[in-house]
Amino acid sequence: MEFGITRLHFYFILFLKIIILIPDILILSQAAAENYRSDVPWACISITDKIQKDADIDEHNRVDILRLEFFDLDPSNNITKWLDELNSTEDDLFTDWRAELVLEFVKSNINRIEELVIHCHAGVCRSAGIGAALLKIYTGDDSIVFESNRFQPNMLVYRLLLNKAIDLGMYNPHETP
Repeated sequence: MEFGITRLHFYFILFLKIIILIPDILILSQAAAENYRSDVPWACISITDKIQKDADIDEHNRVDILRLEFFDLDPSNNITKWLDELNSTEDDLFTDWRAELVLEFVKSNINRIEELVIHCHAGVCRSAGIGAALLKIYTGDDSIVFESNRFQPNMLVYRLLLNKAIDLGMYNPHETP
């Protein structure tokens, strides 16, 4: 009997993978995102901080946009000096509630888009952290981001997104999506 339940669970997961098509994830710099135009339905996660101005993102075929504002810092490092210099607090970093916003945004748009653009200033750390976490959650494989010389994912962003996805029942690190 247990074998049947496990097998049914496996087919259910397989069935879900067929229904839910994962959009292409593009990790870009702000400049590249401002020049991006798509002929297919797409959404954007636009990341700035309180010093940068909002990105001017094209609306052609864009289904939705999530604008986030947080610094590219990780509190596991000694960042008190940086926060003081920026006249900021830890709330200006990536937080649990921002992680939930990202996950809900992707969940609400995943069946409506073919591309998900994620950008930060340089397209290297914050956007790569979100991109890697989303790949891990939805495909089980984030190696394309971590093995690339182009990206240095912000590990605070990555860890908080994975932990929030676990809390919300969207991801189980012990199962293959």
